[in-house]
Amino acid sequence: MTSLAERTTTAEDPEAAATTVVSAGSTEPYDPAPPSGAVARATGRERLRAPLEWLAERPLEACWPRDRR
Repeated sequence: MTSLAERTTTAEDPEAAATTVVSAGSTEPYDPAPPSGAVARATGRERLRAPLEWLAERPLEACWPRDRR
């Protein structure tokens, strides 16, 4: 069985995956690394979308063309 922390840090929830837990007693400032790859490209434009959201915006024919035999 997976713990709550493991379940909330999957690709399904990129915001939770980017969250770092810092203890309340910590005196060190939190300094996150800058995003890289697809996350950096999506920043400012749109959030990363799940494949089903992407498919829902397009007609089925555009995603899977019919066999034209």
